[in-house]
Amino acid sequence: MEQLHDLKDDLDIVIPSIRNLDFLEMWRPFFQPYHLIIVQDGDPSNTIAVPDGFDYELYNRKDVNKVLEPADTFNSIFLHTLYDPFANGADFVRGYPFSLREGVPTAISHGLWLNIPDYDAPTQLVKPLERNTRYVDAVMTIPKGTLFQMCGMNLAFNREVIGPAMYFGLMGDGQPLCRYYDMWAGWCAKVICDHLGLGVKTGLPYVWHSKASNPFVNLKK
Repeated sequence: MEQLHDLKDDLDIVIPSIRNLDFLEMWRPFFQPYHLIIVQDGDPSNTIAVPDGFDYELYNRKDVNKVLEPADTFNSIFLHTLYDPFANGADFVRGYPFSLREGVPTAISHGLWLNIPDYDAPTQLVKPLERNTRYVDAVMTIPKGTLFQMCGMNLAFNREVIGPAMYFGLMGDGQPLCRYYDMWAGWCAKVICDHLGLGVKTGLPYVWHSKASNPFVNLKK
């Protein structure tokens, strides 16, 4: 308990509630040293009673409306805060929208890489010894409406549905943008996939990247 009290200047405690906070009396020895952030659910015209002696701020729907315009209080893209069940035959967890319980065909699989990062030239010069050593055993679906910087180094795609978008611009001397045509193709392809209802994934599989580009040459580009 003494160690926790040492954090009283660095730690806030968030308490969501729709009713009076009488239970704080039982937690007074623990909660009283801390600053409380109380989030009132439900009707903001109701008054939540907070026992005396606590340092707190209280927020409700009125405060949300002050910060967000009415059109911005929700987003049509559903973000699940729990890991989806991955075992064969597992059901969707409670609260997952029925409209999103069916997958869509994957048009682009954007694999990642270990060892030498794909940095821009200034970062290469600042971090010449930086290496990517973290392997994450996961595949993520890039949300609809979200762009990503695609790299052509480890890429698979369905040529029947998205093939024409995978024609990268030419690279080399005399070309206007040179190093960035795979990223431009990725941005365009992601918008096309979103429009067609196709999926784009990133993560596994990994490749080993061992040949970095020349940062001094890249700076000239």
